[in-house]
Amino acid sequence: MKNLKLLLIAAVCVLTGTIKTNAQCDPGDTVMVTLGDTIMDIAPKALNNVVHFYKTASDSDRVIFLMPGLGGDQNAWQDVHDETDGVTNEDPLYAARKAEVVKFGEPNGPGYTEAAGLAAAGGDIYDDMVIQNLAFSPPNRENNIAIGHSQGGLALRATDYYMRNTSGKNPQFGGLVTFGSAHQGAEILTNGLPASMGGQGMIGDMANEMCDDLLAGPLSEAIYGSNAFYAKLVRLLNIDDDILDAKTAFCDFVTGDSVLSVVAASVTPNITTDYMAHNENYSGSNYLLNTLNSYAPNIPMVAFYGEEEEPVFWRQMGSLRKGVYTYNAFQADPDQQHVDDANDMRINYYTKYLIYKGHAEWQQNQIDKIANMWHYFFNPVSTIIQLNIHTSKRTRYLKVMGDYHVGYDFLKNTNKQWKAIIGAYKTNVQQNGYICECEELNGGNGVSINWVATAAECPPGVTYLPGGIKRICLRYPNIETVVTHKPSDGIVLAESAKNLPGATVNPALSDDDYKLENTNHQQLRNSSETREKLNRLFDYNDYSNFFITKPR
Repeated sequence: MKNLKLLLIAAVCVLTGTIKTNAQCDPGDTVMVTLGDTIMDIAPKALNNVVHFYKTASDSDRVIFLMPGLGGDQNAWQDVHDETDGVTNEDPLYAARKAEVVKFGEPNGPGYTEAAGLAAAGGDIYDDMVIQNLAFSPPNRENNIAIGHSQGGLALRATDYYMRNTSGKNPQFGGLVTFGSAHQGAEILTNGLPASMGGQGMIGDMANEMCDDLLAGPLSEAIYGSNAFYAKLVRLLNIDDDILDAKTAFCDFVTGDSVLSVVAASVTPNITTDYMAHNENYSGSNYLLNTLNSYAPNIPMVAFYGEEEEPVFWRQMGSLRKGVYTYNAFQADPDQQHVDDANDMRINYYTKYLIYKGHAEWQQNQIDKIANMWHYFFNPVSTIIQLNIHTSKRTRYLKVMGDYHVGYDFLKNTNKQWKAIIGAYKTNVQQNGYICECEELNGGNGVSINWVATAAECPPGVTYLPGGIKRICLRYPNIETVVTHKPSDGIVLAESAKNLPGATVNPALSDDDYKLENTNHQQLRNSSETREKLNRLFDYNDYSNFFITKPR
């Protein structure tokens, strides 16, 4: 009994390793699809109106600060730090720069406290920057560059606000660069945070649904599967409870340690309520929207953003699970494996559904064959026994079949469900004209159903046409579901990441020059697209000559 129990739990553990990397993108049923951004672009500063403290890079070192995002540590910018600082030289297409590079997030090193909010984080970062600048003694601190990923970019904006609006504080950097920062708020927080923090709790709901739906089929198969001896043994040994205990342990894992709940848990510090997207359910202050977005410092600022290809959920979660720092410098592009695994698992669940559907149908055929008067007449006892056996098996197989289909449906819709959480998939039910249904009698044209734009085009009731034709019409609203798909990096909407108030914009460039193509939120820190943007930032005047930093 003990060995069998361990075998079942081991099977659940194997399943766990697969579940965390699987699902399928399904755009969903759509009446109308709209693409693109909905937030109005914030008026940028013209490139030639920016006050540059250094028109060209000094031969002396400047300091480049690298700031991690939510929950980030020293690994967040590891490869960019090492390549830029000359610690490593893994990528021949990227040169070390004449700068001292400081990465925040080191144990016992520079960093900031997330629990106190963005404003407090700005003060923490300022204090640590003062210490770092004293250590490296750059010739002009306003020649320093601050680069932040995700929340790190917002924390740097808070730092800039703090040091330029607090008496007695001096600027510690003069140029700001962000990668995937939610400058107009993060809808993943508005939708994903628990209700106790003003959110909708959708991430927790999805994690619980993931647990229930994906584990239901394998557990039902273990208890009610086609192996009659095994199913009897399970019931005979009365270890159904042990299997359910294994399910409970798995669900605790999913809601506590899986890639979904890594996101869910990491968005709980108080700092995250400071940059939710507009949220009518939250009564607290929003430091980003109310304070930072009302302030545009007169320094060079560049906002880069990512656009991941579909299915964004599994590409993003694959990179989160593996960690982009596990790749060599600027090589964290691969994310197809998790999509392939997702398709394999979806197919596996559907195959299991079909197998048990076939088993159930065969049992039904046997029931139909023996459930007739002749069997009852000649051998009623045997007939009743056989009917009970086949009926029991059919019931068990229908249970397994249904549970596997539930898991299949979850995998089919996971990407769409995740996009709804991050704000990249929205549905809106609205009226679009009217349906006019008319029937003409007495020699008329019969029944007709047409769409009309206005109510006046379809007066309801009875009217009489020439020739004695009687026309009876009904009018009812035409309701459509409008579906909007928005580009994102799998966590932050592109429209939020690229709309930095007061950003420096080169009129010769397009949005594509600020976009990291096919790059998810994690890959923004270590992909080939990251290398391309940093090279353009440090080598050319594309984004402002302030950022030009000579190779060593």
